Amino acid sequence: MKLKIVTFGILLCLFCIVPVSADEFYNCGPVVNIDYPSGRELTLVNNEDSHCGTYDEVIDLVEADTTDENQYILDSYNCGEFTRDLHNVAENSKIKCTYVIIYFRESAHALCMFPLNDGTNLFIDAQSDGIARVEDGEHYQVWKAGENDCVFEYDIITSANFYE
Repeated sequence: MKLKIVTFGILLCLFCIVPVSADEFYNCGPVVNIDYPSGRELTLVNNEDSHCGTYDEVIDLVEADTTDENQYILDSYNCGEFTRDLHNVAENSKIKCTYVIIYFRESAHALCMFPLNDGTNLFIDAQSDGIARVEDGEHYQVWKAGENDCVFEYDIITSANFYE
């Protein structure tokens, strides 16, 4: 299945790419617990009153949120925690957000997907507030908002898991 979304953003931190296997993550329902390879568990809190936002609502939320200002710490606060925190802020603000893990050939990365009210999806890299291109079989790319040139490109995406 092709994930066909084109989006924009800011530079992605390479240190958040962590080696994992697909069976190390699972979806538990309305409250989603994700086991990390290091033994940490992440809890996503969904809001039954959340809605699919508009592009402007999501961008405004992301710009107002300060999650991207948190300090990256390899073994305790990396892409998983950045993504969890932005997810929970969005859901608390009643904007629907999906936690996504994209897999590369030998690593993985977490980011947020916002289903928009026009039927499209907007992928946000929570570490950088960058808007990301996520398409199965293509390179993971991030752009600065409002710019046409890709500022970051990583390995080819081999698959993705979505945790709502």
